[in-house]
Amino acid sequence: MKKTLLTTFSLITCVAMAQNEIPNAGFEDWSGDTPVGWTTANAPGFLTPVTQSTDAAEGSSSARGEALAIPGGSAVLAPVLTMGVGGALVPITQAYEGIRGQYKMQANGSDAMIVALQLYDDAGALVASAEVDLPTATMWTEFELVLDYNAGSSTEQPTRGQIQITIENNSGTATVGSVFHVDDLSFTGGTIGIDESSIATIPMAVWPLPATDELNVTFTLPNTMAVELEVLDATGRYVGTLRTGTLPAGEQRISWHPFVGIANGVYNLLLKYNGNITTKHFVLAR
Repeated sequence: MKKTLLTTFSLITCVAMAQNEIPNAGFEDWSGDTPVGWTTANAPGFLTPVTQSTDAAEGSSSARGEALAIPGGSAVLAPVLTMGVGGALVPITQAYEGIRGQYKMQANGSDAMIVALQLYDDAGALVASAEVDLPTATMWTEFELVLDYNAGSSTEQPTRGQIQITIENNSGTATVGSVFHVDDLSFTGGTIGIDESSIATIPMAVWPLPATDELNVTFTLPNTMAVELEVLDATGRYVGTLRTGTLPAGEQRISWHPFVGIANGVYNLLLKYNGNITTKHFVLAR
């Protein structure tokens, strides 16, 4: 799926917030059609794709986004919800593992609800990022993103973050009538600080791609350490654990035979070690 998130907002500016983590994470406080502490794609007096909804997972309200037709043509205005006033990065104090939240999604065509998270250091360099495509969900459903610290160019402590939520399809647009609700966001797995040694990466390889009856995983440990190898689906839901426990230094090879109840689709493989995570995506297609 083509991704166009996080391209229209400043990546190096910062705004002082009354609280230092996710502002208005339950979307309880609003100023008109804009949740306090967030920025929307709304065009007041013209189109308002993001609005307050009383359909909430927690509390009394949530944020609702709907893809709307732009009058006079075939163009569509997708709902975009961005953490921070004016899209500016929000201060954070910890190197988080990711975020979780609650969502509902009514999708038309190939539309999906896209949630993206990026962390930056003081110089505006990317430290970690994560993105997930969330499918149709008629009931409130929990989702989780796990940050990939391998994706960043910086190994410094993250001090600013941005979350963006929208609707998008395979063409990089949205389909009129697709609707999401989002509520109850929170950071997960925070640490006090990181440095270059604490996020030293352990490369991981997976094959074949796409996987059919067997997935092979290899990685090399620099020393004996406790590891956990998990599989999550595209919404961040736990699927299974391939290996957990202490492994010796050296190359490790693990084979996984997906059981019958696992559907075809995109999955995330997470190698957790020393408080760090290496993430690989793979497709299961029997």
